[in-house]
Amino acid sequence: MAERLHAALADVFALFFAELPDGRLEVRDGYRLMVAPSVPIDLANGVWVDGPDEGPATRDLEASLETIRSGGVGPGVLTRDDRFPMVAGEAKRLGLTAVESVPGMVVTPENFRPPEGDGPKLVRVGGDAELLAAAKDVAARGFE
Repeated sequence: MAERLHAALADVFALFFAELPDGRLEVRDGYRLMVAPSVPIDLANGVWVDGPDEGPATRDLEASLETIRSGGVGPGVLTRDDRFPMVAGEAKRLGLTAVESVPGMVVTPENFRPPEGDGPKLVRVGGDAELLAAAKDVAARGFE
C-alpha cells in the first residue's frame, strides 16, 4: 500500500507542478527533485526518494539540496519508512534533523469517486514577501 500511496502522491504533485509558473520537477535516477518557491513547504521543495536503488539519491543529495536552497526555500527529503537508510543518514549528516510522518489513506479503484464540479483552480496571489508568508502559513496549516 505504501508504494501505491507514494505513486499517487507523485502523480498528483506532477499535475500540481505543471500549473506552477516557478515549479520545477525532475524525475532522476531513483528520486525526484522538486523546487517550487511559491509553495514554501518542504514537500514541494525537496528530494523524494523513489528507489529501488538509493545510491544515486544519496550521492546527489548535497547538490540537490543546494539547488533547492538557491530558490530561496528550505529543503526537505521524503523517504518511506526505513527503506532508504543511506539517504536518511546523508540528510542527517547535511543538517536535516527534523523527522515528520506523512499519514495517508489509499483508496482502491472500486471505492474511488471523482469529485464533482470543474476541479481546483490555481491562482497566483502575488509575489511580495508578505503574500508569500501568508501562503506559507495557509499551506502549513493544511498539514497540521
